[in-house]
Amino acid sequence: LPLCAREMCPPRELTSTGRELGFYVTMITLVLGALAVAAMLITRFDAMSLQIAVLRAIGYRTSMIAHWLLWEGLILGVSACAIGGCLDAIFFPMVRQSLGSALPQNDLVSIPIYLSLPVWGAALIATISSVAIPMLRVYRQDIHYSLRDS
Repeated sequence: LPLCAREMCPPRELTSTGRELGFYVTMITLVLGALAVAAMLITRFDAMSLQIAVLRAIGYRTSMIAHWLLWEGLILGVSACAIGGCLDAIFFPMVRQSLGSALPQNDLVSIPIYLSLPVWGAALIATISSVAIPMLRVYRQDIHYSLRDS
């Protein structure tokens, strides 16, 4: 590149460092959110262990309860994505306007929801995968012991 073109471009080290830092902060936020959802689901299904044991005692198969757990995780993830999408649609234009030229220009600015689709996908996957721990506990549950202790 000619000298004048190099002077007009920002140094590559600075822009890539900011992007990497933003990526790491986003990943940490998603992991912490997934852990919070997993803790909530584990606590909820630990409190429901007697009800799950009763369901299994009256004839519900473990696979039916597992489908119920997955369905509940899917509903939780989709509702979180819907709320996040509404907040994104409401607040993204205000944030972009307040930051001005600090954000890079993008062709998809008129539709900011498409920019957060990867985050929604990761949140949905994290929510559904957090059902795995309660599902393992359901499969390992001894219904006779659970019913006797109540």
